[in-house]
Amino acid sequence: MKFKRMKYTKETQYRILASVYYQGYKYMIVSHGTHPTAYVSIPEGHPYYKKDHSKIDLDAHGGLTYSGNSLWDEINDYWLGWDYAHAWDFLPFIPGDKGKKWTTKKVFKEVKSFIKQLIQIDLDFNPVRKVKWMHG
Repeated sequence: MKFKRMKYTKETQYRILASVYYQGYKYMIVSHGTHPTAYVSIPEGHPYYKKDHSKIDLDAHGGLTYSGNSLWDEINDYWLGWDYAHAWDFLPFIPGDKGKKWTTKKVFKEVKSFIKQLIQIDLDFNPVRKVKWMHG
């Protein structure tokens, strides 16, 4: 899979680095210029559909920071998201910052982990889907 490269800048510059599906879930990795962010679309019927991110306990880098309908998505999906702009992350506007620089590929690895958590939550909540998932 080929991704657009994350290029850090001191100014905010929005750019979609990746927008595809993984295990049936749509995701987007977005550069803000100063840092990357990741978003996963939550399908209708999932236990976290339309649920506020502050009420969801899933493992995402630094915790979930976004829930809502995206401005850049024409379908108006419901998204959960997180950012890579924490004290331990690289931020180009801080002189001498030694935080971690994230590549699109590294963010995608975390997106996959997040989606696997969503799948498990959905299967635990919907036993009928679990049977279909296990038996194809």
